Amino acid sequence: QGDGLDLTQRAGGVIAEGFGLQLLPFWGGRLIDYAGGDMYVDEAGRRFVDENLPWNAISEHILKLKSRRCWVITDAQSYKGATLSLKLINGIVRKAGSIREMAAAMRIPPTVLEQTFAQYNRAADAGLDPLTGKKFFTQRIEKPPFYFGEEQIYVHTTLDGILTDAQAQVRAQTGGVIPGLFAAGEVVGGIFGFDRLGGAGITNCLVMGRIAGQRAVECQSGT
Repeated sequence: QGDGLDLTQRAGGVIAEGFGLQLLPFWGGRLIDYAGGDMYVDEAGRRFVDENLPWNAISEHILKLKSRRCWVITDAQSYKGATLSLKLINGIVRKAGSIREMAAAMRIPPTVLEQTFAQYNRAADAGLDPLTGKKFFTQRIEKPPFYFGEEQIYVHTTLDGILTDAQAQVRAQTGGVIPGLFAAGEVVGGIFGFDRLGGAGITNCLVMGRIAGQRAVECQSGT
């Protein structure tokens, strides 16, 4: 909620700004955690991106779409993640017995979606998609039932936040640090610069959290 930032600013602490956000496009309709088994189409039913690109590049492509959202489609052959049942129950992902049934649910002309599927599967057979440059495919997407859901951009991590030193002490606007004030975890900014390494999000919580706890105890005991 930003309470930690407000507290820090009232205490005269420094907030690191300008590092930006990490925007993820993978919390909605996407069901698989590997490359080459799904396709992304825009609101008109046409592909617009190499689905194997890194998440930040895919996010940029989605943000260029008029609706800033897309459909993610896979079929019965792909290996779904553990969220499949929950997403089906909640309606985040739906099933269709045919491309035409899916197109109707998406409000896309069926001939357009059928053409998109045909183009994708030709590219999968050839191992190269001339539209997006995609080169890696694990399968054709053709076996019903088809699974589809909307995907949009979500704020995953803010890279801005409270500025600390290596001892988790909050830096003061007047220079030095603020005695007795510590910060760790996602409320801290500038730790990773302009991009966080995948899987490293909890590192700051554990490492700097432990240091902050130790230093706080030392302050309380006067050591």
